Amino acid sequence: MDDGHIHHPRHHEVSEHGVGTYMDRVRALLDGTAAPPAVRTLTRAPRSLPDATDEWVAQRAMAEQVVSEANAVVGDGGAQVELLDEVGGDGLGFVLRGPGGEVRITMRAADGLAWLACDGTVPGIGDGSELAEPVVLEDVVLHLLR
Repeated sequence: MDDGHIHHPRHHEVSEHGVGTYMDRVRALLDGTAAPPAVRTLTRAPRSLPDATDEWVAQRAMAEQVVSEANAVVGDGGAQVELLDEVGGDGLGFVLRGPGGEVRITMRAADGLAWLACDGTVPGIGDGSELAEPVVLEDVVLHLLR
């Protein structure tokens, strides 16, 4: 499509959840016509520091994108999701906080290995888990909007 705009495929395809774009999924949640899906997680596993850093950066970038999109749908009058970076400590971290709770994504390193972790109040998150892939943050933010 050459209409002078840049089009990202994710914004024009039906999602794996069959509802449309992510922003359509946010609207459906806010309208009460859909519920957030289960958050896909994996058992936390150590990996090389460069691999873990790449994954954490991908998750942090995706978090910024989906929070911005969700908050655009919610608008100024609604309860929005916050994205807060954690500074200091022994690793990298960020927190997503909304009316439905909060989730913390962290990366820790020791002895040349690193691991990612997610903890929080969203069902399925915690107890030694990490997100299955960065796009799962869409589902996390849907839970936080509830």
